[in-house]
Amino acid sequence: FAREMGADLALNSAEEGVKDAIISAWGREPDVVLEASGAREGHRMALDLAAPGGTVVFVGWSRDPEIPLNVHLIGSKELTVRGQFRYRNVFSEAIGLAHSGKIRLKALITHRFGLSQAGEALAFARKKQAGTIKILIHPDPK
Repeated sequence: FAREMGADLALNSAEEGVKDAIISAWGREPDVVLEASGAREGHRMALDLAAPGGTVVFVGWSRDPEIPLNVHLIGSKELTVRGQFRYRNVFSEAIGLAHSGKIRLKALITHRFGLSQAGEALAFARKKQAGTIKILIHPDPK
């Protein structure tokens, strides 16, 4: 799906060595790593992936507000680690990208439910099934 949406490289960390695949594709470690999953393993991996002197930005938020980070790795690689609240000052740019057609928003909606099916939609969302990206609840037709 990521490739269909325009990504240069799409990897599944459960199936392949992400760091080796990135270095193989780009010839080096990335200078900037954005961690958007919020998973503990994602935070650890982001620090490992970043090039020495690089920047790691934590965009995804974990349910657990305290996640252990390897401060020795941060220090020895001289990394800059930042947090970002993902919705700050981005609405006008996002609307412009959507309006221009550069982002195919409809492709992100993988499941649709009518308003009368809202309970079913929420139960479906809780299952976190593979392939689910966005679930849309729309008004029922009259």
